[in-house]
Amino acid sequence: MYASIKGLCIFIMFGLLAACGGGGGDTEPQQTTNQLQQSTNNPSNTATTPNISCRLGQINMNGVCRSAENVCTADAEKIWVRGYLDDDYLWYDEIKDVKPTDYTTSRHYFDALLVKDKDRFSYTMSKEEAEGFFESGLQLSYGILWAYDQDNYLRVRFVEPNSMAAKSGIVRGDYVASLNNQEINTLSFEQIEQLLKPQPLVQLSIKLLDVGKGYYKTAVLTGQNLVTSPVPYYHVLTNNNNVQDKVGYLLFNDHIATATDKLLEAVSYFKQQQISDLVLDLRFNSGGYIYVANELAAMIGGNKTAGKLFKHYVYNKKYSTDYEYFETKSYPSNQTLPYLNLNRLFVLTTKETCSASETIINALSPFMQVIRIGETTCGKPYGMSGTNNCDTAYFAINFKGENAFGQSVPTIGYAPTCLAYETLSDALGNPQEGLLANALYYRENNTCFVNNSVQSVKMANSTLIRPLVKPQWQRNMIILGDKK
Repeated sequence: MYASIKGLCIFIMFGLLAACGGGGGDTEPQQTTNQLQQSTNNPSNTATTPNISCRLGQINMNGVCRSAENVCTADAEKIWVRGYLDDDYLWYDEIKDVKPTDYTTSRHYFDALLVKDKDRFSYTMSKEEAEGFFESGLQLSYGILWAYDQDNYLRVRFVEPNSMAAKSGIVRGDYVASLNNQEINTLSFEQIEQLLKPQPLVQLSIKLLDVGKGYYKTAVLTGQNLVTSPVPYYHVLTNNNNVQDKVGYLLFNDHIATATDKLLEAVSYFKQQQISDLVLDLRFNSGGYIYVANELAAMIGGNKTAGKLFKHYVYNKKYSTDYEYFETKSYPSNQTLPYLNLNRLFVLTTKETCSASETIINALSPFMQVIRIGETTCGKPYGMSGTNNCDTAYFAINFKGENAFGQSVPTIGYAPTCLAYETLSDALGNPQEGLLANALYYRENNTCFVNNSVQSVKMANSTLIRPLVKPQWQRNMIILGDKK
């Protein structure tokens, strides 16, 4: 499928051509949509406009039914939303109609129509914001991910390498002592969350304790549009007792367009180093473009997966199912993918490991051993194509994915092979860091590590590390290209 449709991707996501994926539909009009028809006409002609009924997603323009697509009035956008969902949404036949006039914007109306008992993932965002993040990693950020540790202290979980935070000397594991000169223990959780939410050009003064170096440090951060790195680190760990025994470590944070070149670079290095095993760190990775997941999975599986089924796409009953196979070349460079030909894969997981990240696990499982170290993943077997209308990007779930065995990602998530938790005081990629240490232990002993004085306490407390998670909209699995 992908070989023939990838050229359409940019057009579909960002509206360089007319958006694909619906707005018309074959369903007869509902009264809730008809309530808006007259308001979309030219006011001067409303007295003479024929009172005809149009299909969902269409408006009555002087007696002619036309698509509401890119008719950018509040009422017309709502009409388009109803038609879009009726055409494309996986659960279109379970939508309960609500009065569009009860909602001020098309985004609010979209959210009200979702089948919430099955769908916790569909979302909207500005077209500009979607393009900035998924194509280049651009997002408003301080360059820091945060978490509360087991003692309820707020700490730095991850620092974006090229951010102002990194240049200010902030590192993983730092304790937050104060925010804007307010002691952290005097602030409520809601106040802390609000202060840590970046605002354009708004400064945040922060005081931190670096336990490793034993001193306090201060920094002033500014909310800015930061280009994040989807592949911040990769390196090779060598066995001191056998220099030929090498383990690759790859931190992969986002399935975005800029990930492709860095993943090719990392895998080519691992191949040159002749690694025996790979530890793929997906602890922060909530998903993104599915073609990126396909390419990485294909490079890991190599000859074991070449020509095999990567994913089976099940759409709503208006559309036929579709199939996608493991890639042999990268997009858009058309470079031949390097193969690692590994027999197994170690994956580091948390509750934030979601969607396209879970697809890597799902797609490779029929062909090789996938050992999961960490916590249960988020549980998202669904994905979307993404469609633009006016200035909004709409991402409604429109397919369920299955692997070569017909298995989907469990909606309760993938349970870990070995339950383990990250340790904030250790750098990512350090063999002593909690998740990586457990992966290396399993590799040597073929069993999970349990330390009675530490691990049993962690097992009893599944909220040992409580991250301030990424936005919900980053939990996704996005197809580039439309259904055939």
